[in-house]
Amino acid sequence: MVSPPHALVIPYPAQGHVIPLLEVAHALADRGFTVTFVNTEFNHARVVAAGAGLEDGGRIRFVAVPDGMAPGEDRNQLVRLTMLMEEFMAPRVEELVLASGEGGGAGGKITCMVTDYNVGSWALQVARRTGIRSAAVWPASTAVMATLLSFNKLIEDKIIDPEDVDYDIGARNNRVLAHPAVACFVSHCGWNSTMEGVRNGVPFIAWPYFADQFVNQVYISDVWKIGLKAVADKSGVITKEHIAGLLAELKGDAGMRERVEALKKAAHESIQSGGSSHGNFDTFAEGMKKA
Repeated sequence: MVSPPHALVIPYPAQGHVIPLLEVAHALADRGFTVTFVNTEFNHARVVAAGAGLEDGGRIRFVAVPDGMAPGEDRNQLVRLTMLMEEFMAPRVEELVLASGEGGGAGGKITCMVTDYNVGSWALQVARRTGIRSAAVWPASTAVMATLLSFNKLIEDKIIDPEDVDYDIGARNNRVLAHPAVACFVSHCGWNSTMEGVRNGVPFIAWPYFADQFVNQVYISDVWKIGLKAVADKSGVITKEHIAGLLAELKGDAGMRERVEALKKAAHESIQSGGSSHGNFDTFAEGMKKA
C-alpha cells in the first residue's frame, strides 16, 4: 500500500502568518496529505490551547521546536527572533525530516515542505539537504510581494528614497464578520483581516498601522472602493466622531454595498470546485505529491 504524501508546514511565528499557513495545512489535508505543522514552542502552546486544527478531527499533527528565545523574552523583537530561528529551529526541523517514518512513526516519511517565505532560506536549504520537494508561501498580497521584488529597481528609478524606508520583517474574525448585525469592519488592514472582510461581504473603515497594511488600505479604499480610510485630525487623533461619520457614510452608500457584494461573490466562486483559486491549489498540491 502506497503511503499518502506527507507535508511539513512551517509558518513564521506570528499570528498573521500562523493563521494562513494553518489554512494551507487544512487545504492539503483535504487533498489527501498527511500534515505535520511545526510551530515554535511558544506559539505551539497557544495554538493547541485554542483548539486549532482539532475541529476537523485532529487531521493535523502539531510539533513544537525551540525558537532560541527565553520564555519571558519579547518576541516582538522580530529581527532577533528571525536570526535565532535559523540557529535553533533549522537543526530540529532537519532532524524531524530525517527521523520521519522510522519505526512506523506518525504519518510516515515526510515527502515535502511548505514554508512561509518570511521564515528565511534555511527552511528551503533543509529541504534540499534532505531531498524533499519544497515550496515557499507568501502570506500577504501580491502587490506587496511585487514591490519587494522590485525594490532595487524602485530605488534606482528614485521612486523610493532608501533613507526614508522603515524596514520591517514582517482570533479568527470570520464568525464575528459573518454575523448579520455587523455593519462594517474597523480594521488595521492586515492581509488576513482584509481577506476575511472580503469573504464575508463587510465594508471597511481602514485604519492601517504598519508594513503592508498601508498598501492593503489603498486597495480597500481607492482600488476596490469597498471601504473608507480613517484620517487623523490636526492633533494626530482619529476621533470617535470621525469614526461615527464614516460609519454613517458607509451605511448610506448603496454603490459601496454593491461593490462589497460583488467582491464577496467573486471570492466565494474562486474557492469553490471549478473556481480559479481552487484549481490553482489543486495544481500546487499535485505538484507537491511528485517525488
